[in-house]
Amino acid sequence: MKKVLLAVFIICAAFAVNAENNPYKDLVNTHWAYGSVLRMSEFGIFKGIVKKGELTFQGDKALTRYEFAVATDRLVNKLLHPDQGDEIDVSDENFKLQSSLLTEMKNMMAGMQQDIMINKNSINKTIEKVKELEDRMGSKDTGQYKTLYYISIGSFIISVVALILAVS
Repeated sequence: MKKVLLAVFIICAAFAVNAENNPYKDLVNTHWAYGSVLRMSEFGIFKGIVKKGELTFQGDKALTRYEFAVATDRLVNKLLHPDQGDEIDVSDENFKLQSSLLTEMKNMMAGMQQDIMINKNSINKTIEKVKELEDRMGSKDTGQYKTLYYISIGSFIISVVALILAVS
């Protein structure tokens, strides 16, 4: 997960865009993420939030999983379908870097999918073993209950005999 987030961050930081057009009323040009926010906005990844009639970025607000999903979806769509919407210079070194990062992310996802299948198989085997053990325990439970029953009857008989001896 850390690698994916790092890849997204690198992709976000790699786009070179003119940072003079700041559409956000709450984004100051001295903020450390100023250039990245503007690049991602110009690329169409971030859209901003209209508040009191003004476009704001609200960078101090926590990012929800929904917002992250939308931004990531926009980014992946831009990388996978550069012919749709805004023009992207395919010959640009930044785009080559982003394409290689996307390929690396695809490979990581394939590896993760393989790991998931291995874990799923392992879980299924464990479930089968548990069922087998439960079946074994179920057949032995009857024997254990019989043993407890006989011990209880034996204790009762010994108690009755001891009571009779004590009374006589």
